[in-house]
Amino acid sequence: MLRLLGIWILTCSMAWAGSLIESDLRVYVAKDSQVLPNRYLSIPDWLEGLTQVEQVTPEHQSYWLVKQIVINEPDHWLVNIDGSMLQKADIYLFSEANQLYHRASGYSKPSPHAFSYAATIDTPTLGGYWLIVRVYSPFYTGQPDISMQPESEFAKYQGWRLGLTSLGLGGILVFALYHLVLAGLERQWRFVHSGLFILVFSALIVTRFELERSMLSLYSMQLYPLLSLSLPLFSALMFNSYLKPGKEMPLVGYSLLLLPLASIVAMALYSQYPAWFATISQFMRLLTGAIGAWIIALACYLRKPYAKVFAASFVFWLLAISCLFSPFSSGLGLSPQLSEMQGIGFASFGVMVFTLGLGQQYRRWQLLSQDVKQKLENERKQARLDPLTGLSNRFAFEEFLNQQNGKETLCLALADINSLRQLNETEGHQKGDQLICLVADTMELVFKNKAQVFRIRGDKFAIVSHQLGKSEMLDQLGLVNKIARLNSSERTGLSLGCAYKKKSDDRNLLFYQADNALRENQRQRKTPCEVLSIRR
Repeated sequence: MLRLLGIWILTCSMAWAGSLIESDLRVYVAKDSQVLPNRYLSIPDWLEGLTQVEQVTPEHQSYWLVKQIVINEPDHWLVNIDGSMLQKADIYLFSEANQLYHRASGYSKPSPHAFSYAATIDTPTLGGYWLIVRVYSPFYTGQPDISMQPESEFAKYQGWRLGLTSLGLGGILVFALYHLVLAGLERQWRFVHSGLFILVFSALIVTRFELERSMLSLYSMQLYPLLSLSLPLFSALMFNSYLKPGKEMPLVGYSLLLLPLASIVAMALYSQYPAWFATISQFMRLLTGAIGAWIIALACYLRKPYAKVFAASFVFWLLAISCLFSPFSSGLGLSPQLSEMQGIGFASFGVMVFTLGLGQQYRRWQLLSQDVKQKLENERKQARLDPLTGLSNRFAFEEFLNQQNGKETLCLALADINSLRQLNETEGHQKGDQLICLVADTMELVFKNKAQVFRIRGDKFAIVSHQLGKSEMLDQLGLVNKIARLNSSERTGLSLGCAYKKKSDDRNLLFYQADNALRENQRQRKTPCEVLSIRR
């Protein structure tokens, strides 16, 4: 898309060549004592007295931008200034007829052109002109450039520029909101940190253009330094949330603390020495890039989650910053306008790669987490099951009793298989296991949907119910005992003990009562159908 746009602009420039010829840009240091001459022919001598430089630097805040042009056709011409944030600019056009046309671009008020510092100048006479623009900025975000174009053609180009830039910035904002919404749904701080980083990054891009004054009524000369110097702070929070470098190598984690500390120090220095902003911001960008690259390289070496996502998106973010915010550079060799659009393209693509890669990695970890949770849940269930009978075991039984809130009645019965040891010794443990399974299956069948059955020891079972009373529980256990004797031998049977708990009774006392009843039944050796229990 950028290549096609570049070809389109080149074609338009060739079409304009017949009506306008421009010389190369010359840059001079401007001082308050300098006064413009009032004659066209005096300008070369006046320029000889100025200090010419290759490009703007932080050393000076005001410069003259000079071009010599020849206009062959009358038109409504528009003088456009691109390539840097400016606080003030005055445009002067000297004709060969010694006519002076002056336009202030009006940077203290919204410009009619969304992305450019531009002003319209009518040129009633044809021939040679000197185009002189005095620019002022407390900090330059790039090398400013001036050009003249027919206003109608510039409007067409601005439409393309507005559409592509709005698409890029809108996409970045959507991704930022996606992170913040995901943070609210998942309740994880990492998404808050990445969402804030993308929001600050997008706001920093917006301040790069005249757009923010027209739409948001913000003063970029005050907002831009705050966003620029706070971006390393949000970068550190995001790096720490996702990559967690301090776990394996604490020294690396400590180095990450340099970013928020340096950000605070940089803001303090800027508040005291505003003229140092260009140097301070450039140092902060280099520091953030170096520490970020080091941490990402280490994370890739350690095969950390999200490391590859950060590596890919970090490259695009560095390219975007080099195009949009690196002073005294023209991006990747394109014009200032295309360099800005290229920077937005890199920024939006980097955010898209980061968000989509992050989402894919997060979904993968979420599935893995669900798989681990499912395995843990299965293991937890298996740990509460008796492997021989499939009934719940003693651990599950104790867990069940601990979960009782004392507001419901509960009937607890304990059952012990008689003569199981003798059966194991005479006929083998296989017969004993078969008897245990028989009793377990019978209990499950008899107490289905009425009570819960646990095997709490080798030959001992526990039955608990909220529905059955004491007499009903004993009737059901008598049925189980008969079935067990019919399917085994006369020697086998069940010793039983039962207790009933009211709402206010202690669950530990309930088990104690049932266990005492069971032991009393075993001592008396009564017929298995006869049940003894401690009466309350």
